[in-house]
Amino acid sequence: EYGNEEVLADNYEGLKAWLAYLDRFKDPKTKLVMFGWLGDWNEPKPYSNAHPNTPINCTSAFVWLKALQLMVDISDTLGLPVDAAMYRKQLADGVAAYNTVFHQNGTYCSGSQTSIAMALSIPNLVPSHDIPTLVEPLKGILHTTSGVVGMRWLYEVMTQFLGADSVLQVLLRDDYPSFGYMTHNGATTLWENWDGNRYKTDGSRNHVMFAGGLGMYLYSHLVGLQRGSVGWKNTVYKADSTIIKQLGWAEGWHVSPYGNHSLAWQWIEGKNQLAMQAHVPASTQGLMQGGLHQLEMVTVENRLVWSSGHCHPQPELGVTACSVEGGYLALLVDAGEFEALYHYTN
Repeated sequence: EYGNEEVLADNYEGLKAWLAYLDRFKDPKTKLVMFGWLGDWNEPKPYSNAHPNTPINCTSAFVWLKALQLMVDISDTLGLPVDAAMYRKQLADGVAAYNTVFHQNGTYCSGSQTSIAMALSIPNLVPSHDIPTLVEPLKGILHTTSGVVGMRWLYEVMTQFLGADSVLQVLLRDDYPSFGYMTHNGATTLWENWDGNRYKTDGSRNHVMFAGGLGMYLYSHLVGLQRGSVGWKNTVYKADSTIIKQLGWAEGWHVSPYGNHSLAWQWIEGKNQLAMQAHVPASTQGLMQGGLHQLEMVTVENRLVWSSGHCHPQPELGVTACSVEGGYLALLVDAGEFEALYHYTN
């Protein structure tokens, strides 16, 4: 996140010891670490046979694989090739074992939202030809049926494979089970359980465990602040085309070692315009991105910077280049305050 390797080096031996400890509990038959207690804690109580709970041994094995994946990255970062090769081998063996044990009938584990999200969040675990079938049950869902483990990965997987608007449809609900249901029943914080009301709910009424995946979606996709390089030296300021007309506007900020990165965007109904305001802190650069489809021109401070496929850099304004990034028109900008207006034909 911030490029500080010291914290990894200081704790590396402890991380190795923890993985070695878990290895002692590996099931001799499946070759997976599958012991656990709470699993996908506090999934909503199943309200139909179509929403089964996730087996504890499935979540335990998944978390173990995620730990191995992190150790590959950490040992690579710290320049420890022998350890990296060891953890890479353990991860490959674990992925193969996970597929053998949990991949059946076109899905993983019980086929719950958490089961699907876990499998898709581990690189190279799901065979590429099986991905469309596995993603299919997530299309058009309107309620979250995951617990604490699944909530970290569900929105990320849905955004990757189905688009950010698929998550927005879930977040806009206020019936059970949903975050909207909590607020509709008087919550001002996240509850530990999905059910209850302002007067009675089992468990804690101030429980941040569901916030991981939710928070990442809100600032990375709904607002559109995305880290472009280590330490936020480069930052993407992106208004997602799939949600701007549904939501209308969004704003947010992130504080990095360089300072405050902020973005506010608004769809101007009737004018077919997307207004973006970005603050790019000193010593950093930004990529301001708006959808390319039916884009006519882009202006910054009322000066033309792009039109009909041609870039018109304005260095004195801090706009140095244009590029096309996966269906978006991106403006490369230096540090400063920027007001960009994307004009669309429709």
